[in-house]
Amino acid sequence: MQRAVAFALVATGALAVGAFALQGNNLSIPVMNWAKPVEQHEFLKSLEGIWDADIKLTRSADQPAFSYSGQEIVRSSCGGLFTTFELDAGDKENGYSSRALIGFDPKMSKYNAVFADKSGASWSKLEAAFNKDSKTVTFVGDGPDMRYVDKRSKFEYVWTFGKKNERTTTVTILEDDGKRTPWMEIQYKFKKKK
Repeated sequence: MQRAVAFALVATGALAVGAFALQGNNLSIPVMNWAKPVEQHEFLKSLEGIWDADIKLTRSADQPAFSYSGQEIVRSSCGGLFTTFELDAGDKENGYSSRALIGFDPKMSKYNAVFADKSGASWSKLEAAFNKDSKTVTFVGDGPDMRYVDKRSKFEYVWTFGKKNERTTTVTILEDDGKRTPWMEIQYKFKKKK
């Protein structure tokens, strides 16, 4: 048994040394081909900081909208390749809370995102394109529909950039029959860098 363990340790050590390139008497660590941020990543990074948020959430056309106030913290991560968005508004029990991780895939020429909020216990998956002319980013994907139990629906999230340090997100449910149902609107005002 001891011989088997000793052999395994020697073999593991040999494999570890084999993973490095020998150059003279020095071991050199292999170079990693890390992805590099591009212009679209810089756009996401420019949103870093703390934003005040006013939310209007519509459950249905025949009910009054819910209103919440809170903050969103935006941080660049993973070497600038992704940006996290952490939104909390209202009180912990009855308020609204969401998290998003957004990046840009240069090979697909699209923004991509995963998004979660209190409407369901699974992620929304979204893709987007940026329209420089209208200063909008339009994300489309599917996710949990808070109006039903265990139902997913198609959503459209539109970011609009108006005045400096202000932005708006509108969320619309794209119904199976082609109708567009307003669901949420968030008005953001930049507060400070984190």
